[in-house]
Amino acid sequence: MQGLERAVELAPFDLALRMNLAQQQISEGRFAAARNNLKPLAFYPHPNPSSEAAKAQLTEIEGKPDKLTTAGK
Repeated sequence: MQGLERAVELAPFDLALRMNLAQQQISEGRFAAARNNLKPLAFYPHPNPSSEAAKAQLTEIEGKPDKLTTAGK
């Protein structure tokens, strides 16, 4: 997970990498972070299947609170 996050920092233009990170964040219940990564994809100025998928995922996770983690406690 840290590797994906760092990769997106280094290559924010890589939309596939950003989508992979958002998918992982969703699976971990990190919905706020996933929304932040999905927004650039969803509102990409050149619509494509990936941007449509990102819009659908944004709608699906809209309003969902992050799951509380017990790691480190």
